Formats: sequence, structure tokens, C-alpha cells
Amino acid sequence: MKISERNLIDIISKGSLKRARGLLCGIGDDAAVIEAGEGRAWLISTDALFEGVHFDLGYTTPKKLGRKSLNVNLSDIAAMGGVPKFFLVSIGIPKTIDEGFVKSLYASMAECGREHGVELIGGDTSSSKSDLVISVTIIGEAKSGSVVFRSGARSGDSIFVSGMPGFSALGLEMLKRRIKKPSMFIEKHLDPTPQLKLGKWLADTGIVNSMIDVSDGLILDLDRIAQCSKVGYIVEIDKIVKDKKFDEVAGKMRLSREELILSGGEDYSLLFTVGKRNRSKFLKLLKQEKSFCDTIYEIGRITDASTKKAVDSKGRTVKLPKLGFDHFL
Repeated sequence: MKISERNLIDIISKGSLKRARGLLCGIGDDAAVIEAGEGRAWLISTDALFEGVHFDLGYTTPKKLGRKSLNVNLSDIAAMGGVPKFFLVSIGIPKTIDEGFVKSLYASMAECGREHGVELIGGDTSSSKSDLVISVTIIGEAKSGSVVFRSGARSGDSIFVSGMPGFSALGLEMLKRRIKKPSMFIEKHLDPTPQLKLGKWLADTGIVNSMIDVSDGLILDLDRIAQCSKVGYIVEIDKIVKDKKFDEVAGKMRLSREELILSGGEDYSLLFTVGKRNRSKFLKLLKQEKSFCDTIYEIGRITDASTKKAVDSKGRTVKLPKLGFDHFL
């Protein structure tokens, strides 16, 4: 049978220790959660970026690549409602990369770390026979009782998303076709912003019951919440706020707006759920929070596990060639 990312994670997790002392959450969420004592928890996550898979050196610069390498990891901490503290970097360097590139790469990671109060504390270096490889491990912190997992969604919950999904995917398509303007979409792809303040605020409300960052596509990542929570979902795509420039550029490139929004990855926005009883309270809190109130949209609801679909304004199912990005498909 052809392997998929989900199947591979299942294979790995079956051989892992589930009930190690102090382990609150292991494989299967945005970060592992380990008791730190005094009501605190450590959040630990890692992401590896491979040249030719996650980035193309013809599209990016060492400065932007360094920032993105750290930011995609910071996004995992945001998705758990935590605060990042430290990071480690392991790198495999091919002969095609010179010292100046590496200096710029690490300088940009350090700069990005300072922006978010995160300190580089170690890592590893190695040669690579072909492509550049960058692996970052992030360590964050949170109150034990405020960590938000993927597994808390329940039927009847409202589904919310921050930002505008699809911008990064459109930017990548522009890079592939060597279209340089408007650059805002390209920048969303090359230099994403982790939603750390939002993630912490959402966790602190005590109302959000599941959350994930959108790295592989809105529908695929929502499906991960559904799998962990044993529920289903209905996403109403017309409730995702339209952007005139996005629609214009996608139209000129003959790209499907729906496919970009639902299947496009690397937006690193936050996708989360709120219970039916707490929906009004959440919307009231959101209205009071000026920093976020204009960037969060309610886009659907959680159902029982038998239903998983995206629909248009007439209730017709939106069919997609693929749910999102899978490394092995």
C-alpha cells in the first residue's frame, strides 16, 4: 500500500511510549506537552525543511529562509496557546552553499528570535551530499490547564479561522510562474507570521476547545482536528471573507479560488473551535479585542463523524482534487 503522511505517523506513534511520566501529550498534536511543575508545561515541536520540498533557493533569500524556518515552528507553539522560549537548529550544508549564505541564514533566525523573545540554545551541523536541510526544534511554555489540543472539538461547535487562507498558496503559484506583483501574496509565502499573540489570547479565554495552525491546507488541517476529536465538519466557503485583489490575481492565473483557500497550505493562520454554549460569549470577547476582531471569521460548524465537507452558498459540496499537502502523495 502506498504510504501517506497520516499512515506514517500512525506507524510511528504505535511504537511510542504513551504514558511516560510527566507526558501530557505526545505524538499527534502541534507540539508535545510535558509537565514542568507548579502548574506549568513545556511545549516541544520540531520541523525539518528540505530544499526542493519545502523551499526553492531560486525563489527565496537566506534571510527570508532563516525567518521562515523559525516562524513555522513558532506557529506550532501558537496553535497550542503557548509562549515560545528557546530553539535549536540542526543544518545539513551542501558544497553549493557558501559561508556568507550560512551567516545570513543564522543572523535572520537570531533577528526573528529576538522579535518573539526566543533564544537559540544549540543544535547540530553536518555536510550534505546534495541539498540544504534545516531542522528547527522549538521549546515553549504554557499553563498546564490552558494548553489547547486538537482533540477537544464537539458536535455543534462553531469553526473559526484567522486571516485569509489561500494567500500563501497563491504566492507560491506566482513564484512558479515568475509573476512578481502584487508582492503581498509572495511575501505571505516566503515570510509567514506566526500568530503567537492570538494563540495565547485564544487559550487564555478558556473558551476555545480545539486548535491547529493551517500548514498543509484548511480542510486537511481541519480533518486532523476531526480525526483527533472523532467528529465531522461542514465548512461554508462563502463565509470566508473575500479579498478583491486575491480573486483578481487568481482569476487572471486561472486558478480555482476554492482550491487555493481550502487546499492551499503554509498560511500559518489559526483554525479553532468554540462550543455552542460559549459562542455568544466568545463573539462578545472578540468584539472587545480590537487587535483581532477584524481578522477572525466563523466559517462553519462541527458535526458528527459521518459528515465531512465544504459547501457553497447553495449548500452544494465543493469538490477538491486533494485535501491539502501530503509529503507522500
